[in-house]
Order: sequence, then structure tokens, then C-alpha cells
Amino acid sequence: MAFAVVAMLALVVGLSTLGSLTLGDVDPLGAAIGFASLLVGIASLVVAVRAWRLQQADTALLTKRLAGLVLSREQQARRQLLGGAGDAIDVVYDLYADGARRPGRLSQVADHYRALQPRRMMVAGEAGAGKTVLAVELIMMLLEARADGDPVPVRLSASSWDPGTVQMPQWLAAHLVQVYRLPPRSAQALVDAGLVLPVVDGLDELDATERPGYESRAAQALRMFNAYELYRGKAPLIVTCRTGHLRALVEGGNRLADAAHLEIRRLSPEQMRQFVTSRAAYGRRWWPVLERIDRDPYGALATGLATPWRLTLAVTVYEQRGPGGEFPMDPGRLTDPALNTAEKVRDHLLAMFVPATLRSVTGVPYDAARVQRWLSVLAGHLNRNRQSHRGLGGRRLSGTDIAPHELWPIAGRWLPRALSFTLLLPFWLYHLYTYLDELLDSPSFGSALLVGLLFTGIWRTWSRRWPKPRRADPAQLRTPAGRLRLILAMVGGLGLGLQLALEGLTHISPSGLLWDAGEALGQGLLFGLTLGLVLGLMDGGPAATASPRSIIQNDIALTLVFGAAFGIRSWIVTAYLSASGDLHEQTGVLASFGSGFRFGVLIALASGTGIITLRYAAMLLLTRRVTRRWLPWRLGRFLDACHRAGLLRIAGAGYQFRHRELQDYVAAHPA
Repeated sequence: MAFAVVAMLALVVGLSTLGSLTLGDVDPLGAAIGFASLLVGIASLVVAVRAWRLQQADTALLTKRLAGLVLSREQQARRQLLGGAGDAIDVVYDLYADGARRPGRLSQVADHYRALQPRRMMVAGEAGAGKTVLAVELIMMLLEARADGDPVPVRLSASSWDPGTVQMPQWLAAHLVQVYRLPPRSAQALVDAGLVLPVVDGLDELDATERPGYESRAAQALRMFNAYELYRGKAPLIVTCRTGHLRALVEGGNRLADAAHLEIRRLSPEQMRQFVTSRAAYGRRWWPVLERIDRDPYGALATGLATPWRLTLAVTVYEQRGPGGEFPMDPGRLTDPALNTAEKVRDHLLAMFVPATLRSVTGVPYDAARVQRWLSVLAGHLNRNRQSHRGLGGRRLSGTDIAPHELWPIAGRWLPRALSFTLLLPFWLYHLYTYLDELLDSPSFGSALLVGLLFTGIWRTWSRRWPKPRRADPAQLRTPAGRLRLILAMVGGLGLGLQLALEGLTHISPSGLLWDAGEALGQGLLFGLTLGLVLGLMDGGPAATASPRSIIQNDIALTLVFGAAFGIRSWIVTAYLSASGDLHEQTGVLASFGSGFRFGVLIALASGTGIITLRYAAMLLLTRRVTRRWLPWRLGRFLDACHRAGLLRIAGAGYQFRHRELQDYVAAHPA
């Protein structure tokens, strides 16, 4: 920021000085070179100071900051997982370590984990047993009692790992950069120092089959975990996985080395009774259900409700009230003889879950039928990805994450790209005709630059399958790395502007006024300053606290910032030339601003900005009601509403279904 202020002062003083001189007082080219040398010298000094400060980064402060970010994020995840209901069920588990079995409860899991040597643990349980809730509770317990020097537990979704691309340290560091916005060097330093404890959630989500073999993705992940070492031993690690999936892996010779095994037990009738009565407004309504569970603790009803997730489903469905406060449904329906298997009990609850959750929140402008149909399209896309292991552009399509900015393949591999390119075709043709004509008439560095930007934008719009998310982030100036990025961008932009100014000086006749030289210098450096500021404030990746839909919003905003910045610059130049009498034709404010705005959008596209928005718009155009993939026009608003209703949860830069069972059910039942 200091360099920006000094550069602006130098620009004003330099132009004022040049304007007061005549042609014989000073050589314009020498003045320009001297001015550029001043800017480069200032930039070099500031860059050196910032680089020195960056090298003095304190890992203790970084870990403290990371711990606060993780705690805030996991508190939000906990509220989503529990559906807003108080405390989690104090589930019972068996911990197998050092050849012995130790029973325990959720409230004791942090103490049991700290006692392990090495601190490596595999958490297993049936579907809905509460593995993720246990992982979140363990993370929060470790953070609340964290001492200086202790590692910060960080939860990663196993589905975000792409086999064969990165090892554990690189994956973990990349997660810290993307989700928690740590500088890459700081993230890697924390990982290398062993100050980050990875908690990998959902190992079973890597494979579609329940019988993964030796070459399965989960088996590859286990081999990566086993190779993850710190100093002379195995690095601390926590992994969650479904029991059946883990059993198949172990039978195939794949296990987490040197790790304790924690197995979550099914809920007892006493725990079910305590959960229901603590959340039911009138416990008597549930007496038939609880009595059936007591009489037959291993029957279809008891088995179907023997997990925290299923109990949450039941309470959510049957505790919903009508407009007058009445209960529209009686939980006694769960004792219907037709529900004679645990699967039928599950499907009975899932069939009513969507309308029940929508009734529990206000401000959701969608009926249950449309929500179910739209969620079915998304769930079907995820399940197809998981079952076929589909990939695109060297990246595997996720089977769990709904990231709006990466959802365009739902409309096909080629159609969204082709349509997004077609939407820009008039823009490309107009500028192609203008800039090529200018280059052929008067070849110069400036005209060649315009043509180069044009073709760069065309190439990036088509070729980039996965554009990098970007945003305008003035807050980064509070960090040394952000200030360094701004300085380097401004130095590069001013250097380019100086080149354009020097080219303009060559067209000034010897009899011209010296102010013409200053004018050319001012226009060139104003262009460079605008470019440097916009590029310097541009940052990659989503913010840690932002919702997934904000990635597209940031992309739109950054494209508009590019256009507005150059639109204002064009208006300033036009206004000055009109006032000085150098502009023979009067140009309106809107016309000059529009010309600069189009140029700014061209630079944005050349830098890779705006392409995400184009793909998203193309995907919406291709997922209409007449197709099999019908999605709402305001998809981001719809996903946010489902998140508020408790149907989806936020995980990293995307949404996930509240539970895998919900995803599988709505995929198979669009109506």
C-alpha cells in the first residue's frame, strides 16, 4: 500500500513538473526513463522489506489463527448435523488398542485419543451411526483443551482426494490454502512441522461398491495414509469409515497401520427413549413406538431407528406442527405392520423428510414436489459420478459435493463449453474486426497487445475446463503476502504502461509541446496503474467463511471491477482531452465509459475471470424443464434454501446432502 501512495505522488509531481517545462528544458525520453527508475527503486525497497517480514512468520500465531477458524467452521457443521437440536447423543463405542478392548462414550473420546501412541485412530460404524458427529465433537474437544504446540485438527472430506495426484502433505496443505485461506508457504510450513492433525471423514465415499478390492480408491488412500510420517514415526491421523466397507478392506489386506480401532455401537432402547423424550413436545404421542422398541429391541422398528440419523429423521418428521399448532401426523404410524423391515422404516421416514423439513423453516419459496425433483437431478448426477468414477480434464467428478461453479458437466461434457463460447461470439467478432484492422493499418506494440489479449481470451474461454475461482479481495492487503502481490502487480502494470508511453513519445513531432510528452506518459502510466491495481487486488480461491454460491458471485463482481476500472480510466482520459481541446470529436460519458468497460472485460477474460460465470449460465440454459435434467433458474438461491432447511450441509467449497441415505433416496425417487 505504501508503494501505491508513493507512486501516485510521484506520478502527480512528475506530470506537474513536465507540464511547467518547455521542450528545450528536458529530454522527454530521459524524463520518462528517470521516472520509471524512481518507481522501480521504490518498488524494490518495499518488496525487500515485505519479503523480510514474510520470512519472519510465526508458526505459533499461524496455528492460533487456524485453530480459531477451524473451531468456528466446526461449530457451524455441528449445528447442521444435529439439525439445531441441543447436544449430540452420548453414543457408546468400543476402542481396540494395544490388544485390549476399552468401552467408552462420546464424552470420553478426546481422553481416549490423547492416550494413544501413536495418535492414529480408525472410527467405524454403520450408516448413520454418528461417525461424522463423533469426528466433529472430537475436533472441538481437542481445540477447547489445546495447549501451545499441539496440532490443530482439520477435517477433510475423503471424496476431495484424487488418487495418484498428491500425497498426504500436499493434499492437507492445499486444503488449508483453499478452505482456510492460508498463504501456501505458511500452510506447507505448518504441515511439515506436524502442527496439523488431519481428520479424514468418509473413507467409504471413495468407492461405489461395498466390497472394495486392493486397487480400489479407498485402498489407495490407506496406502497413502500409511506412507504419511512425521519425524521417525507414523504421523497422527484420524479416519472415519463405514463398518462393512472397512471390513472388506481389511479382508483384502488393507488397513491403517499402527492405528487404534473405534467401533460405534448401535443405540440401546434406553438411549432411543432418552433422545425422543428430550426432543418431543408431548412424550405420550411416542409411547406406542417406545413400547414396541422395548418389547422387541431387535425387531424391524428398533433396528430401523437404532442410529442417531434415523432417530433425527423420525423426530423431524413427526414433530412438525401445522399452522394452528396441531401435529398433522401420528408417530404411531411407525408401528404399522407393513413396516416389517428396517429398510421399510428408513424409506417411510425419508419419503416424508423433504416436506417435513420445508415446513419447519420460513422463507423457502418452493413446494416440496419441486424441491424433491430438483434434488433428485443433483443426487442422480452425484451417484452416476460415484458409480462410474467419471473424470473430466484430468479431474474426477465428485460423487458427494455440489459445487455450483463446477456443476456444469451435469449438462454434458461439451455442450456447456460450446454454449458459453457461443454466448461470447458477438463480443469476439466485434473486437476481432476492430483490433486486427488497427494492427494491419498501424503496427505497434499497443495494437499487438490488444490482439494478443483478444486471442488469449478466446483460447482461455474454450480450453480451460476448470477455471480457477478468483475474487477481488482488498482484505488481503492486511497480510504481507497480499501486499507483496499488489506491489508486484503494480510494478508490472506500470512497466507495461511505461512501454506504451514510450511508444507514444515516438509519434510526437520535434516541434510539439513538451506537454504532449507528459500527456503520453500520463496516459500510459494511468493505464499501467489501473491494470496493476486490479490484478493486484485479485485473489484466487473461495473465502473460508463464504457460502459455495459466493464463488460465482465473486467471479461476476471481479469481471465488473475490471470493466468499471478501465471504463473510469477511459472516461478520465476522454474528459481531459476534451477539456484541453485535443479531442476534435465530442465523446459522451457513456460512450467513453462503455469503450473502456469492454476493454476491461477483455482483460478479465484473458486473465481467466468470468469464464466460471459463463459455464454456469450455459449450464442453466441447458437444464430446463423440457430436458431430463431440470434445475431452477436461481440455482444458488435454491441450494441455499435447502441448506437453511437442513436438507444440505456445507462442506468446503460445495454443498453435500445431509446424509448419504438421503442422497440415494431422492436420486431413486424424483416424485
